[in-house]
Amino acid sequence: MLSITALGSITIALLITGLIYSEGEKKLGETLLTGLILSSTLTYSIKYAVARSRPETMMSNLIASTPSFPSGHTTVAFTLAAVLGSRFNKKAMYSLAALIAISRVYLGAHYPSDILVGAFIGITSGKIVLKRKQIYTKLSETISSTFS
Repeated sequence: MLSITALGSITIALLITGLIYSEGEKKLGETLLTGLILSSTLTYSIKYAVARSRPETMMSNLIASTPSFPSGHTTVAFTLAAVLGSRFNKKAMYSLAALIAISRVYLGAHYPSDILVGAFIGITSGKIVLKRKQIYTKLSETISSTFS
């Protein structure tokens, strides 16, 4: 379970983003990075405003000392799923994100409500940046066709 939960780390997400960007998918990489910045900013603002303690578990020595609510790993995983699911297998992306979220509760790092709110923030952030991308693309096409 630790290897599954690690897939939701911001470090892994940034490596994936860099790989996507370097492979020529610059727009997708930029969209993903924007989504990660948005979702992480929201998550950590809420984490420190609420300051909920993590569950008491046997694995508490392996768990970060940051507040529990909402789950950052879950937020990252669902941001990745929302953005990458627009280009790749959506079902696979969301299934992996769900596994990461479940692993956080299984390992005792979070309460179920932590992962539910993390998933909501991740999906919403991903959808917002994708919508922004669509608006800019349409606007750019309209301007180009108007002045061509």
